[in-house]
Parts: sequence; C-alpha cells; structure tokens
Amino acid sequence: MCELFAMSASEPHTVRYELDLFAQEGGEKHRNRDGWGILFAQDRDAFLFREPDPAASSELAKLVVREDRPCKHLIAHVRRASAGKPALANTHPFDRVVRGQRMAFAHNGDLPGIEAREDARALIGERIGDTDSELAFLMLLQRLDAADASTPLDRHDIFGRFAAEIRELGSANFLFFDGEHLFVHADRRKFETEDGLTDPRDPARISRTLELENRAVATSGGYGTQFDSHGRFHHLFDPHSGASAGEMISVSVMTARATVAAALSTALYVMAPARHAALVKSVPDITAFITPAAGDTRRLTS
Repeated sequence: MCELFAMSASEPHTVRYELDLFAQEGGEKHRNRDGWGILFAQDRDAFLFREPDPAASSELAKLVVREDRPCKHLIAHVRRASAGKPALANTHPFDRVVRGQRMAFAHNGDLPGIEAREDARALIGERIGDTDSELAFLMLLQRLDAADASTPLDRHDIFGRFAAEIRELGSANFLFFDGEHLFVHADRRKFETEDGLTDPRDPARISRTLELENRAVATSGGYGTQFDSHGRFHHLFDPHSGASAGEMISVSVMTARATVAAALSTALYVMAPARHAALVKSVPDITAFITPAAGDTRRLTS
C-alpha cells in the first residue's frame, strides 16, 4: 500500500534520516515501487520532486534526501498503484497554485466510485493524470473556493467535513498543504504482510491530542521500523539484552527542545519501567506519555 510521511514545524528543519528510512519503503522493504514524491514547502512556493520509479533505487531520491532543504512543512509519498497506471502524472504529491499559493495533496487508499459522483464529473477533465486521489484533491479545492475559505479555521472545517464524507467511498488518509498549514486526516489503511495486503483497518486509537506552542514533542515506538511481519524485531534495542525492546507500545516526550524530547523518548522506550519515574524527575520541564504493551497510557512530569 502507499505510504505517507509529513513534517510540520514552527521553524525550518531538515529530516534527512527520516526521509532516508522512508525512501526504503519505496521498493526495498515493501512493494511501493510505482513512484515517489517529496514536497519541501517554502514561502509562497515549494520544491517538488517526483518520479514514477521506485524510491529505494532512485538516484534522484538519494540526491534529494542527501541535499534536503530546511523547511517548515514537508509532504512525502511512495506509491503502490491501484487507480491509475505508474506514470509521472499519477505520482503524488499533486499540486496546484490557488490565489498565489501553492497547495499540495497526497493520499493513501482507494476511493472506488468517486468518478460517478455528480460533484466529481465536471472535474475529471481537469486532472493531469487519472487517479482517484487527484480527483479528490480537485474536489477539495473546489469546495474551498466555493466557500471562500480565507482563514485556517475555515479551511480546517471544510477539510474535515470533506474527509468524513469521502471516507464513505473508501480509505481516506489525506495530507493537504494549503500554502500555510498542513492538514492531516487518518483513516483505514491496508498493511503489507508476507501473505499480501490486509483488509483496510481503522487507525490506532488516539491516546491524546497535545496543543504545543514553542515546545517540541517526540515519539518512539517499535512499529516505526520493523524487521519482520509480526513486529517482534525492530530498530529499538534493549542495551542490556541486545534484543528489540518489547514492553512498550510507544513513549512520547514533550519539552522545550526537540533533540532532548527525541533522546528521552527512545531512552524511556528501551528502559525498564521501574526506572521511568526517576529519569523523568531528573530532567527539568518534561512531560512523558508512556503506553505499555499491557495497560493504559500514564503521564509522568518532572
């Protein structure tokens, strides 16, 4: 199935390591071999790179990851073709310039029947390619224009209602950049296993929503890079045993610095639960949300 990756920040950042891992999803680790694309948003414009080829073996993808540009917003996509053949015109992210701002969209999922909708028929001729994803993007832009959605809250409201409606057709995992803000809708998705693709599954339960201002949050979980289809072996190792740590589902840390949050979330993930409270109290101004494999999420503060 296609894979999505996004970043949104208050200040420009680079995500070279994460992009390198993400590129491996495009044909090396999974069968997403039908194209890749990355958009680095800049003021009023964006760097957009796309190819209808596997990201894992693309020299252009390697160059883009190696020379990635600092940005506040980023959208990346690796494609496994479903609607629409492998072609540049069908490669995400799709973009359009609207009222002097570059808007972009990427999608994971299938939307069967979207072309038969009355509000979609007139837009079919506006597509560059022939995917259901690009058509959904054009429908969203049309609704934003019809509502004269000039504020982020207006656009968020329309985006949310649009995603809730379109998900009735199929999986609607959307990334939408309106030129200023990144909007995300998580929905059912298929997972690749040794036996093929699963049926669409609902996203994991959201533990909590955090509102941040001049702070950072980082999450560590073994689900990020798995070495087997069952998730028993992954990239977060217990330094005492050398095996993949298995007592946690995820650990999120909120603090003032992103580097501190990232380091502590990984340390808490691999650490014995009995030592969590002592570590959190030893570092000023942090809040940790710890979700064990068995049990509810608990919150620790320093």
